[in-house]
Amino acid sequence: MTARGFFPPPAGGRMALRPLARLGVVLAVLSALVGLQFVLFRARIPPPDPLARLARFDGVVVFTGGPGRIAHGLALLKSGHTRQLLVSGVHARVGPDTFARTFRVDADLIACCITLDHAARNTVGNAREAVKWAERLRLARVGVVSAAWHLPRSMLEVERQRRALGIDTRFVPLAVPGESREGTLRRGWMMLRESVKYWLACARAAFDDRQADFPPSEKASEE
Repeated sequence: MTARGFFPPPAGGRMALRPLARLGVVLAVLSALVGLQFVLFRARIPPPDPLARLARFDGVVVFTGGPGRIAHGLALLKSGHTRQLLVSGVHARVGPDTFARTFRVDADLIACCITLDHAARNTVGNAREAVKWAERLRLARVGVVSAAWHLPRSMLEVERQRRALGIDTRFVPLAVPGESREGTLRRGWMMLRESVKYWLACARAAFDDRQADFPPSEKASEE
């Protein structure tokens, strides 16, 4: 028997390295998946179009929650690109008078052409109110104003609500001008977080659609 056989293998040998190697592989795979989903999400972000290049809309809805959104919606209304404007997700304390003073809008314009929604609390609520508003006014083509990075999820939720209500309105994404896809570190973090929310919303939509396709159970049919 050699001298090597009298001693156990060193504690820091291959056995100790295997868990670390496995952890490294797991972290590498997770990093690759996060990077892939972010790249696929960025490909869905619509570029902003100059105001002069935009066509006319029967209505425009603004999803509140970020800078420049309401101003862009008002610019579309004042420039004649739309006849009706819905501002969705407005704070309950903001009425027509407060809105007119804050954004320097004539009371007559609000009375004829601007609707303030106080019911929506999130993106799903914004989408729901937008589709209900379009159905109520029988609008054929509606623009959806939001931040560019927020529009993929906004349009996903709008399409789900549109199908649920069974209307033929066409909704078009309108990114707020002046927002770069690159941006700062904070903007990058916001986009990464939004990308995760988008794919979770896709998964939820797929699950809900699959559940809707299931035939009713015998117990349910008997009731």
